[in-house]
Order: sequence, then structure tokens, then C-alpha cells
Amino acid sequence: LPEAPASRAMAQEAMSRVSELAAKDLASLIWASATGAQPASLLKALAPEAMRKLRQFSIRHLANVSWAMAFSSLPPEVFIQEATRRPQQLDRPADLSAFCWSLAVVRTACPEMVAVLAGGVQQRLREFSSAALLGLTWSFVVLRTGARAAALDAAI
Repeated sequence: LPEAPASRAMAQEAMSRVSELAAKDLASLIWASATGAQPASLLKALAPEAMRKLRQFSIRHLANVSWAMAFSSLPPEVFIQEATRRPQQLDRPADLSAFCWSLAVVRTACPEMVAVLAGGVQQRLREFSSAALLGLTWSFVVLRTGARAAALDAAI
């Protein structure tokens, strides 16, 4: 789709203020760029700032940015690795669900991280909505397919 003049103007303005953006706003803008709500060129331009603010992102933001990067053919691994360094922050069902979903969409599965996620899900199973449980089921099915299925089965 061609970029609308208003979207292009907003993207240029956002880039002129990129250093002022809070991590959550940067994550939202990156996600919007990947979904087509903002010009795709904005995502590539925001990637360096996302790297600078890596440690400021919440787990949910890391999940969204990982997905956006993978969706746009930019490497998502650094954002996933940052989240794996913070298993203690995976204490909310919404964050667990979002991160599992992101790993599945990106098709990145580290057995150790999947074990942490599966343990967190198991401890909070009753706290998940029905929709979140469906998303988690799909995520774990996708994560266990492929070359490392045996290692992931042990983790799940």
C-alpha cells in the first residue's frame, strides 16, 4: 500500500523526536509500523533507538518488538535474549502469554526459556482467560515443532 501523506508526516515527526520517546511509546510505534499502521521505513529507522533503550522495555514490549522485527525481516533475537535474562519479570499472566506468543510467531525456541515459561504458566493456570489459554496452547504447539521438539517436550 502506498504511504499516506499524513502517515509519512507523522513518521518524520516521530523520527525527529525519537530520543524523547519513552520505551513503551517506542515499542508501540515499532509495533504499529510492522502492522502497516505507519510506514515500514519507520520501523527500520527506529531499530537503533530500540537497541539503545533495550533494558527499558517491559517483557510485553520486548514481545511486541520481537514480533515486529521478525515480521519486517529485522533480527528479533536481541529482544528475545533480553527477555530471557529477566525470567523473574514473567510474573503476570498477560506477560507470559504475550511472550509465549511472540516466541511462537518468531519461531525461536530456547528449551531453557520454554521451561521457565511452561513453569510460570503451570503455576498461574487458573489466572489465564480462556482466550489466553488458547493462545498459549497454540504457542506451545508451534514451539515444539521442528528440530528441537524432544528438548522442548521435556521443557513443556
